[in-house]
Amino acid sequence: MNQILAVLMTLDPDKSSRVIAREVVFDGTLAEMYRLIDCDTVEHIALKLSNETVDVFVDEWGRFADKPLMVITRRLMVFGNALITQTGAEGECVSLSDSARREISYLADEYHEITEGEEAGE
Repeated sequence: MNQILAVLMTLDPDKSSRVIAREVVFDGTLAEMYRLIDCDTVEHIALKLSNETVDVFVDEWGRFADKPLMVITRRLMVFGNALITQTGAEGECVSLSDSARREISYLADEYHEITEGEEAGE
């Protein structure tokens, strides 16, 4: 199974406007995406960073499910959690590049890198 390094962005439950970004490894399936984002349908948003574009997946119905508003950039506000990946040559989800991860870390109030043990599933 393909393992993809992505970033999950959530709001701090104690400080509702504080954005927390956490690196996660997932299998690239819609089922796993639904679980991480906490939704039944996803919406794709292309986000242009300084040097490259990333793919942001959010709850398509988050606004109607009374999920909290999260500000990712001045131009991108979403309801609920967001999962960020990149797109491969055949349109599939692929792991984020180091430069994309670095840029995403600047968007969040708090950023957690994955450790080698977590990446290996330990």
